Amino acid sequence: MKLKLDLHVHTTCSPDSSISIRQLLTALRDLSLDGAAITDHDAVSAIKEAERLAYHMDLLIIPGVEVTTSQGDIIILGLRSPPILKDAWQLINEAKKQGGITIAAHPFDPERNSLMELCFDLNLDALEVLNAKSKSYANREAQRAAQLLGKPGVGGSDAHRVEGIGAAFTEVCCNDFTVNSVLQSILKGEVRASRLKI
Repeated sequence: MKLKLDLHVHTTCSPDSSISIRQLLTALRDLSLDGAAITDHDAVSAIKEAERLAYHMDLLIIPGVEVTTSQGDIIILGLRSPPILKDAWQLINEAKKQGGITIAAHPFDPERNSLMELCFDLNLDALEVLNAKSKSYANREAQRAAQLLGKPGVGGSDAHRVEGIGAAFTEVCCNDFTVNSVLQSILKGEVRASRLKI
């Protein structure tokens, strides 16, 4: 099955986001998306409630977090109690030990806390090659890096306001409607970053 998932969304559990959990889920349904990864800044407190509400709306919530490291922002998917560490190398190693997936957030966006060329040195699982808030040249550079590294490229809106939800997303080809199936498909590269066409 093919799922459309926004893999980078913030809720009010991020201090700079105004999106409530209910607003997020309603927007996902209205946009015909199948779910999202909630990736609040250094926090996972929205996930349990989002999962509970999403279950009744046939939406899939991927547990996630956007960790602010000294080297750049890194998204971790699949962990309910992810490590929050300032060192990117330590964070990636610990997240992988716990079974999480590591993704470089807006990796070549010079206007944000981005890993930039460190993407070539870190053992990341994937790169965000389409971030709706990044300029096109930064996304192109991320796509180039993912190709050179042979890493999957994913997309996300990086929404902090309701109107931004789904502006970019990831098409995931997976076996079933579960978090584990989505994570395995990301690791296998069975994904494609895309923009919402309204």
